[in-house]
Amino acid sequence: MSHTQRFGRGGAVFYGVVVLVMVRWFFGMVFDGAFVQAQPIPPEIERSIRDLRDAADPRVRVRGAKALGQSGAKAAPAVAVLVRTLSEENEGVVRREVVKALGQIGVVAKAAIPALIEALCDPDADVRPQAAEALRAVGTVAIPALIYAVHHPFCWNARYLAIKTLGEIGGMDRSAIKAIVQSLKDQRFEVRREAALALGKMGVKTKYALPVFIELLGDKEAWVRQEAAKLLRERGDLAVPLLTRALWHPKEEIRMGAIEVLGKMGQLTSDKLVRALGGASWAVRCDAARALGRMGKAARPVIPALIRALRDPSRDVRACVVQALGKMTDTALPAITAVLGDPDARVRAKAAQALGDIGPAAKTAIPALIVALRDRELEVRESTSLALAKIGASAVPALIVVLRDKEWLVRGDAAKTLAKIGTEAKEAVPALIVALRDEVREVRVVAAKALGKVGGAARAAVPALIESLRTEQIGRVRARSAQALGQMGDAASAAIPALASALRDKHSDVRQQAVRALGRIGVRAVFAILGQALREPDLEVRRLAAEALGQIGVAAQSTVPALVEALRDQEKKVCVSAARALGRMGSAARQAAPALVGAIQDPEVRASAVEALKRMGSAAKPAIPALLKALGDLDPSVRSISAELLGSIGSATKPVIRVLVRALRDEEDEVRVRAALALVCLNASKRAVSVLLKALREKQRLARLRSVRLLGKMGAGARSALPALHQAKKQATDRLFQAAITEAITDISRPSVSLCPFSASPPRSRRP
Repeated sequence: MSHTQRFGRGGAVFYGVVVLVMVRWFFGMVFDGAFVQAQPIPPEIERSIRDLRDAADPRVRVRGAKALGQSGAKAAPAVAVLVRTLSEENEGVVRREVVKALGQIGVVAKAAIPALIEALCDPDADVRPQAAEALRAVGTVAIPALIYAVHHPFCWNARYLAIKTLGEIGGMDRSAIKAIVQSLKDQRFEVRREAALALGKMGVKTKYALPVFIELLGDKEAWVRQEAAKLLRERGDLAVPLLTRALWHPKEEIRMGAIEVLGKMGQLTSDKLVRALGGASWAVRCDAARALGRMGKAARPVIPALIRALRDPSRDVRACVVQALGKMTDTALPAITAVLGDPDARVRAKAAQALGDIGPAAKTAIPALIVALRDRELEVRESTSLALAKIGASAVPALIVVLRDKEWLVRGDAAKTLAKIGTEAKEAVPALIVALRDEVREVRVVAAKALGKVGGAARAAVPALIESLRTEQIGRVRARSAQALGQMGDAASAAIPALASALRDKHSDVRQQAVRALGRIGVRAVFAILGQALREPDLEVRRLAAEALGQIGVAAQSTVPALVEALRDQEKKVCVSAARALGRMGSAARQAAPALVGAIQDPEVRASAVEALKRMGSAAKPAIPALLKALGDLDPSVRSISAELLGSIGSATKPVIRVLVRALRDEEDEVRVRAALALVCLNASKRAVSVLLKALREKQRLARLRSVRLLGKMGAGARSALPALHQAKKQATDRLFQAAITEAITDISRPSVSLCPFSASPPRSRRP
């Protein structure tokens, strides 16, 4: 196959240039004796050459190439044949072995360099890296050709592999450095990354590439940016001046990259950043302020410079500066507070955010923040609300006053802020009760939410919330009132009748929040109500009622009959929640065991039902008859799960053992494994071992393999089988059977803490 046929006209032109450039060098190799065959060719080499050159069968040609490669430098007379084969061969597997052979011949195969350069762009992906490895084996004499390959016009694989090989050869001159530096701007990120890696192996010589590395800090590919940053750090003092100048670079990514690299080198001083604060570009000044903010308290000496920068004409710079001051200390508190009056809304919002970053120490700014809570811009009000919440309890008295503001938006924001403060806002409970009757529904909604966030400390608000739940016209307000009562826990026990009535509210959100609240209150009085809720027409109410009973746990065992009925619900989500609730009750829900076995038949409910039965442990004995029957089910998943559950229940009665032993011959592998492990759990492993050892004498090979593998799965429970297995291994002639026995012996001999692998989490209980 010609170069034009394989690579197209562009590739042929490129390789023509390479060959012309190397003609003089090539003939030098000839006169140096590369092809001189003064010595007679050894017979074995001549035979391999004939196989490679004349054989029609590709396998014979591969064998010939392999033999030449294994001969090493002795096969130097075959280089010309190998080169010609590489150019003409159509079979990729043959070309791959030829290239490999040239690499094994080593430096004496230097006459093959042009052909190996061509192979860097071979259509076979396995030939290309092998060609690169061969060039590496040839050594430094291949460097000139590799430099040309770095500039390949259309094959990025050739550029990539040439650069990689140059990096591995080492000892490169300035022309190689220049070629690789130019590749740092290649369109392919793989080439750029490999160029950075190669230059990294050149040590101090990369000083020529440092400006390009600076540019690569802004590369679109993270890999390239990371390699450039790494190499700049490794260059140490050589890179610091360039990185410092990069702080003023017009491209933001490069500025930020320079800041990061200088910081990791310990060269990012506040003085440099202060100088950048005076830069001509607003973006440079902003990045400098951000970097000072990341330095935190270490940059406190430059606070005066940052305060001066608060007068910057650019709003973006002022926003960056005020954020930086907020991350340093409360020393600049007056200056930050003053920025709350900035003409730009974004800057005012950043100032509020900075005060929030300072936290409780910013309490002197509360009056200014209260004013900002009335700002006309939503962004400012939201940042202010969050800042007051971070300041905490100190802001509560001022927020109580704001709850009486004439503007409903301000009242609402005050209530939102109190909700964010949470339990520390208990002083505001009377004012929030008043807000619960506000003329604007949005305020009533957030007032109810805030009372819920205060929690049990807001028990004084229970009557008002009950009243809201019963008389409020707006569904959202009723829903938040029900939610708040639930968040108060058993402190809201007086609300149980109102919440029970809310289960029939016309709004679904109210019904759902009511059932959740009853579950959170969790006292004995709610059990019957939640059990009744399992029959409500609303699917979500039924599901949430089951979940609530599960969260209560063992204390709600009186609702087991209702949960058993819920296992037959038409909606699978309800069935799953009911099964999980029964599992959390553990042995207290033993009467539900037969129903849970029936639920195993349903693929959607199966996992939850199995987990519930496991949690019951030995208390699930009422389910044994149903499980024995399920071991004959047509569904193999049901059979395997039934076997596992019989093992976890732990009842080693004769019927159970007999059925499990029969299951050892099940057609499904998973059923057999679970049955064997169940017998281990029931301390009946000797019975299982006896049955399986008999199967070792079966005529059918598959039956013998199955029995051996099952013994291995039993682990330490099958230790009594070790003597018989060792004997069977000695007598076995089948290699696969021997390997299976060896694996089984290893598994059985492995130490085990617990012989029974079936276990489950203990039941959960919440005190009523």
